[in-house]
Amino acid sequence: MLKAPCIARALYEYQSQASTELPLKEGETVEIIRKDESGWWEGRSCATGEVGYFPGNFVEEVAAASAAPPTTQDAIVPGGSPSPPASVKTQKKYQSAATKPAKSQFEEEFVSSPTRFGLWATNMGLGSGVVVAVVSIAEIAACVGDKPNFDVEGTELLLSIYGLLIGIATFVVEKRWILRTNSMVPIRAVTYTLVAVPLMYTQLIQMAAVSYFFVAAANLASALLGEQFLQEGGSPKAGPALPQASLKYRFQGALRRLQEQNGMGTIIFVILFVASNVLIGTSGFIIWYNNVLGMQQTPYALTMFVPFAKMFGYMLDFNCAIILIPVCRTFIRYLYDLSTQSQTATQKLLRTVLQVFPLDKALTFHKRVAYLILIFAVGHAFFHCLNYGFAVQNTMALFGIWPWASGTTIFVIMALMYGAAMPNVKHFQFELFWNTHHLFVLFFVLLVAHGRTGLNPNYWKWLIVPMTIYIAERIYRHRSAYRSVTLTSVNNMGKVLCITFERDGAFPDGYKEGQYLFLNCPHVSIGQWHPFTISSAPQEADVSVHMRVMGPSSWTGKVTEYLKLMIPPNASYAKFTNARSKGKVIGPDGQQIFCIYGPHSAPTQHIAEYTVDMIIGAGIGVTPVSATLRSIVHHRWKFSIGTTFPEHAYFCWIVSHSELDSFRWFIRVMKDADDAIHNALLKDTSMKSKTFEIHVYVTSTPRHFTYAVPAITDDIAFWGAHLSASPDAVEKKAAPWTESQMLLALKCPSDRPTRLGNVLVYNGRPQWDTRFEEVYSRHVGQNIGVAFCGNPRIGKDLKKACESHSNTITNTYFKLHRENF
Repeated sequence: MLKAPCIARALYEYQSQASTELPLKEGETVEIIRKDESGWWEGRSCATGEVGYFPGNFVEEVAAASAAPPTTQDAIVPGGSPSPPASVKTQKKYQSAATKPAKSQFEEEFVSSPTRFGLWATNMGLGSGVVVAVVSIAEIAACVGDKPNFDVEGTELLLSIYGLLIGIATFVVEKRWILRTNSMVPIRAVTYTLVAVPLMYTQLIQMAAVSYFFVAAANLASALLGEQFLQEGGSPKAGPALPQASLKYRFQGALRRLQEQNGMGTIIFVILFVASNVLIGTSGFIIWYNNVLGMQQTPYALTMFVPFAKMFGYMLDFNCAIILIPVCRTFIRYLYDLSTQSQTATQKLLRTVLQVFPLDKALTFHKRVAYLILIFAVGHAFFHCLNYGFAVQNTMALFGIWPWASGTTIFVIMALMYGAAMPNVKHFQFELFWNTHHLFVLFFVLLVAHGRTGLNPNYWKWLIVPMTIYIAERIYRHRSAYRSVTLTSVNNMGKVLCITFERDGAFPDGYKEGQYLFLNCPHVSIGQWHPFTISSAPQEADVSVHMRVMGPSSWTGKVTEYLKLMIPPNASYAKFTNARSKGKVIGPDGQQIFCIYGPHSAPTQHIAEYTVDMIIGAGIGVTPVSATLRSIVHHRWKFSIGTTFPEHAYFCWIVSHSELDSFRWFIRVMKDADDAIHNALLKDTSMKSKTFEIHVYVTSTPRHFTYAVPAITDDIAFWGAHLSASPDAVEKKAAPWTESQMLLALKCPSDRPTRLGNVLVYNGRPQWDTRFEEVYSRHVGQNIGVAFCGNPRIGKDLKKACESHSNTITNTYFKLHRENF
């Protein structure tokens, strides 16, 4: 028997701030679907049947539901038999992943959070507590050394012990005290200020304690704004130990992972990276070990803590330089394009070489290096503090005050940047992350000047190449952003705005499937650049972007109102191209309408490397699916001769029921593609050897939901425009379904899959094992590309599916390419 779900009663009223959140009324009962460790629970209102997320501390569990749990989806494949239903736990896992905001780099705006400065303050508090504790340990150890400038005997030791306790307490409180009310009394701000004041009378801890005042300021802002706060909870409790697999099985699993994830290339890269750090750190240690030995009989004699400090410092110099490379988007895209252009021998050789460098994981590498920098910075400061404590006068005589002042400022900048770069802030308050991250300019300036003579003697050497690439990137961005971009059409579909540009003006060098761009509208804001995935195929004459209109006060809302000035009143669509004009460049206000920076690399551009591809998107991740679908069906298969890449395409899209109206335009994209496939089957017998399937999974469908397609008076406003070639094409046969039939199938999905032409609609989350097993059985002995854009949780499950269904014996490998953010 399955355990009945729990029922909870709302203790407080909660106003939803996003479409994926569930509003609560005091006393309302909610069926709990899933408890997320972040503090956000998923539930279904017993009154309305609406499903969404809400703060877990706003409800109180009262009883178990008497109703039976929702039935699971019997996902079947065409011509096959139903597979056993997945567990309720697995079903809920996928439903939550598909309905919770993806926060990917392709989102136009991030979902609002109940708190802004509170989360930032918590992150800074966690980091500051660790640093204060570490430096306090160094000061305690130093209290037994030469400290001739102490004012009161024993005071420094007591303050050091106090600092250690405060640092530990700060970390524990910020990690465990998860509830913060919207009180206007700034309790935390006052507390941080009071506990930091005594630490300012120490000689070493004061450098770290300065950050406490910034934590207090962020807490003060949080209190004055009346923010509600839900902090990330701790790690989930470990379940029972799993039985140990045999050595043979684990070895085979390791081989599968190496093949599927380009593991060997990653391993080589990690070995090279680690070896470089070890070599650089060791050389720094040896150099300063000899230097310290040579200074023992001089007025500048130092302790043997200095070589350790310098070891960390040398590794810091290296990592603080290469951290720039992964964020050089144009440089990464250029390497991407070189390796994915074609199947020639040269391209394959280049692709083999570039496999050593994790281009797919550029941003992940950037984050990993950032963590290393934090660790090395703490180690660098710790050993310098120890040395200072045992050799105060000699250290000050040799280094002076500037390295301490610049180092303290660097630590404060890191606290501000790292605190806002954590996922719980970045994913919900992107502007705070973006603004604080621009402190990197001051960060690099201080690093260059972080030396006793006002110049870091080693850092500038490492910085030359990365900074040159980065500056070139910025210059290219500035020049490309202000080139003439021609607007060719506008399609206002209410919740969605589709705009198209002339391709040659926007991207003279072309672009690849699913790549993204940054868009700027000078009329709305000169400084705001927003990322959007390109939804058109690279072979098309125009570049299209679909953006969700987030409200009248949002950037997208203001852009929509601005574009309305250029189209006839009450019109939903306007095309600006004609025999005399390629489109509009200048708006009614005399400014350039749009500026574009891009394109930038994406997982879907790997499709040309495989004959079999699975292209998967979740939520807004449908835009790269759209680009890839249009490219394969309307161009690669239509105009290629012989073997095409890919020959077999399986598309999957996971969408929340509540967001279907924002994606009606994709129904038309599917319709145009399926029409083209049915028509091509009549004209070209070689098409019968290809595979084309679209699997749509609708999650969080309300119980007993009914829907009637409304009368459509404006076809383009409701569905979006057809592909430019579609209306003129002489099609002998169309797909056996209409857009209205597809919308009805999506709005009211049945418990069993619904097939409409080459499209299958499912009610519920995907059963990846079923899907992968079918693809595996059809394409044994081949490398199968899996490109994914969407929620990272689904990405993790796809990674597991790729590993478990790859087979070293049959030489069949699923190779995952996914976005990282």
